[in-house]
Amino acid sequence: MTSTEAQPVPARRRRVQPFTSFRYRGYPWLWAANVCHGAVQGAQGFLITWLIIEELDRNYSYGLVTLASSLPVVLLGLHAGRLADRRDGRLLLMGSHVAVALILLLTAILAARDLPSLWLTFLLVGLGTAAATFGGPVRVALIPAIVPRKRILNANVLNDLGLALGTLAGGLPTPFVADRWGPEFAFLLLAAASVVGAVFLIPLRVPPQVPEAEDDHGFHGNSGTVTIGGGMREGFRFLWERIELRLLLLLFVLAAFLGPWLGLNFSVVAERLDIEVRAWALLSLLLGVGTLVSVIVMAFVPRVRRAGAWCGTMIIASAVAAVGVWFSSSYGLTGFLMAVFGVALGIRGLLIVTLVQSHTPIAVMGRVMGVYVALTAGAVLLAQPVTRAGQALLTDDGWIVFAGIVLVGVVTFVLVRNPGLRRMPSHPEPVEPGVEHEEAVAGPG
Repeated sequence: MTSTEAQPVPARRRRVQPFTSFRYRGYPWLWAANVCHGAVQGAQGFLITWLIIEELDRNYSYGLVTLASSLPVVLLGLHAGRLADRRDGRLLLMGSHVAVALILLLTAILAARDLPSLWLTFLLVGLGTAAATFGGPVRVALIPAIVPRKRILNANVLNDLGLALGTLAGGLPTPFVADRWGPEFAFLLLAAASVVGAVFLIPLRVPPQVPEAEDDHGFHGNSGTVTIGGGMREGFRFLWERIELRLLLLLFVLAAFLGPWLGLNFSVVAERLDIEVRAWALLSLLLGVGTLVSVIVMAFVPRVRRAGAWCGTMIIASAVAAVGVWFSSSYGLTGFLMAVFGVALGIRGLLIVTLVQSHTPIAVMGRVMGVYVALTAGAVLLAQPVTRAGQALLTDDGWIVFAGIVLVGVVTFVLVRNPGLRRMPSHPEPVEPGVEHEEAVAGPG
């Protein structure tokens, strides 16, 4: 893959090392930049909602906000992936951070002068999303360029943990800051956080690419099939030639726009459980707790031998949990299912990204990640219209059951019919015996 350089550490025998990725030069800087990115993302959504409801006295339109925050990714994600393979990833990511900061600064100035209109607000959301999109593929593609393949799962775990910490650091104080000093001051703080993220990237050095050995699928990273200078089609061609990765992404996209969790809403749960918004917020918090628990647990897992099977199982588990939440009439059962839902979402997200990274050569990593982020955004964009149409056709209860049955059925069918997908490991290399005595974790199937 790439040449990676670990910082000198004393030799020691350890069973697991949950923070081992921090040993590799460059990873701590990328991690710190991603924490800042998480802080911006965690607070930005609340501030946009604040502008629409409090400052503009308008009803919050989830559909328009989703359109403004997803359409730029669909339109620019593939191009951003191509740039990630052709340009200096560090400079590209720094530029994305600075561009996001400038748009947040502009939003703060306009908010201070009471100028934002509804459409100007949506335009600012779209511009901010476009700026962040150019950093999206490279943000994920840099991880396997900095750490070896056998550490990608651990690096993704720590990265998700950093993003979660950043989201909490940015999201929790934002309502207080906006209420006390106004949303314009909160936007200024977010702009500063984005700039700090760019500063963290200054000392980042990405190791040069070296010819890759033939991997388990018979692909040479330096072959003519996929090249650094190729176009955007190379990412699609690579995925088309790798049936396991193609099926994995198709399942992920199907879950993103057809998942039964898309029908969950406060009004239905409140009616069934006779609870208020604060109680629902507490239940929703359990979803975040479940996701955080899954990330912490995965930090102690060096390798997942049947990661493909685990990934499919987590998609099924999250679908079943969502249907259970919809029909639950018990406060305790709903809380438990929300926590299960969060655990399943956390594990499935980690494994999907890790599987794509560890089975993709560095030469085409950016373009493949561009396909990944564009497909994800497209699925999110289609999710709400599909859900509304399904609910109108089958009623709310009928749609969520239908979505759950279809998703579980398709995932089960694909896993049963494709043993190669079930057996995909989190990284192809066998577990190395010796210094760290790492153990593989077998999955279902």
